[in-house]
Amino acid sequence: MLIGDVNDAFSPFDLPPAGCSYPHLFCRNFDGLPLISLLPDVESIRDTPRRETLLRLLQSCSEVSLALYTTEHFEYLLKEPGEANVAVVVPTYNIAGFVRATLESIRRQTDPNITSLIVDDGSSDGTDAIALEDLNAHSSVMSACLLQIPHVGWPSVSRNVALYNLVPKNAGYITFMDGDDLYADPNAIGALKASLENHPRAFAAYGDYDWISESGAAMKPAGELVKKITGGYAWKASRSLTWKNLALGNHGVLHFQTLMVRKGVPFIPYHYRGQDSSFYAHLFKRSAELYEGQLTGIIQVPSLVCHYRVRGKSISNDGVQDQSRVLETGGQKPVKGWQRPDGVKRYFDDMGIPECYLTDDTISLWLAKQWVNEALRAMFRGNFPEGLAIIKASLRDVRVTKRHLIFRGLRDLATQLGHPRVLVETVKRARSRLKGV
Repeated sequence: MLIGDVNDAFSPFDLPPAGCSYPHLFCRNFDGLPLISLLPDVESIRDTPRRETLLRLLQSCSEVSLALYTTEHFEYLLKEPGEANVAVVVPTYNIAGFVRATLESIRRQTDPNITSLIVDDGSSDGTDAIALEDLNAHSSVMSACLLQIPHVGWPSVSRNVALYNLVPKNAGYITFMDGDDLYADPNAIGALKASLENHPRAFAAYGDYDWISESGAAMKPAGELVKKITGGYAWKASRSLTWKNLALGNHGVLHFQTLMVRKGVPFIPYHYRGQDSSFYAHLFKRSAELYEGQLTGIIQVPSLVCHYRVRGKSISNDGVQDQSRVLETGGQKPVKGWQRPDGVKRYFDDMGIPECYLTDDTISLWLAKQWVNEALRAMFRGNFPEGLAIIKASLRDVRVTKRHLIFRGLRDLATQLGHPRVLVETVKRARSRLKGV
């Protein structure tokens, strides 16, 4: 750990070092560290060719030099820890045009006890410099640190480095925000924290998110919440947190950016994509183990937490990343876990969903959602041929009935088409792909 629970060995500075490029920041250099030593449970990075590639990459980083920058307020809290604060984990990589707005949205939060933990994954576009300039300008009022690591390309690595090396001793809660997204409300963190304070048996709480475009314009409203006449939001009954809804996939997209956990939760699974849902799965199963099969450990908060920025070059939306995965698997498109014959059962087991929900009908409904999501995601990237290929593959899947596929496909397609900006963005990407841009 660089900071973590061994704060006693991490001496706070009194004054920033002379000659620093950022006169209001403190800088510590760690030389000759193996990057893999900063990560938990590295032996779990196996099972797939892509994870084996990650393991070899980490093992090759045997002696790296890391620079850790901290703000004046961060140093002050190391000396004078107050009440339990919230640590916000912020992974960044080549998002120079967005990171300043993200940090500003964190500063706008009404909770006064927030520390930002930024891990830059070897950006080449100056993202780290822009973030450091921002921290330098707000050093006395913003508790934050920024760690520069060599480029790995896996957000789960950046998040785990932050979780296991940068969380201050007095942090009681941990939340997550990607470096290109925004908090949707000044009380977003406060609402999650209050829910955990009011439910002492719970160890996790999450809200909802909406979509914004690359320029910040509204694209798609929150899908799981409804506005109340009296003000505020309520969760849709069809989206409430129950084992049945989890088994049917009626829980929307589970994002890190809407989640808060108590300090001490397990590490984040080493996935390139889908680490959000895998982490939530661990949380659901942990609740089942602690509370006799109940979901008591997780709270749904009726709050819009995050503006999720849809970008063409993000890991979630960039088709180029899929092409690299094909190369890594010998020219064959990689098979996702749920596409394997035992994939659904493994997924249900990972989530702790009771076996009584593992029926042919439930499996069919759940798979229909996965296939439709894959097809619509490809089409949203402008890759209509891939979307059609996925639809054809879904029709060959004997585990899912055609009526479930048709119903889910028509419903989700109508939902997407009901948001003009989503349609405009899809057409724009399709035209760019045809032009070879």
